[in-house]
Amino acid sequence: MTAKEILEHYDREQRRDFQIIGMRREVKGNVVRHISLDDGEGSVSYSSLTSENADAVIREQIEYFENSQQNFEWKYYVHDEPKELLEHLRQHGFTIENREALLALELAGLPARL
Repeated sequence: MTAKEILEHYDREQRRDFQIIGMRREVKGNVVRHISLDDGEGSVSYSSLTSENADAVIREQIEYFENSQQNFEWKYYVHDEPKELLEHLRQHGFTIENREALLALELAGLPARL
């Protein structure tokens, strides 16, 4: 698998189609969000935005979660579009936390013992 294929698979399996226990999954246009069914926090797990619609969609999500009286986080990955999404999120008041990494290992051809 290429790096692009791995990221596409990850996005599909862990961000777009993923159901989190204890949360309601909603797909609204180009955003997948999860709403806590108890007192937890919600999240935007996936978005497919453009430079033109990023600010409006971010404002919509902030308004939605404010009306739900629920804090939330926006899951951002470096390959998300638009390229300047992180800056859009920062401008809307999101706190940017430490980076995390996605690691993949091709299992085919590995020696029996590592």
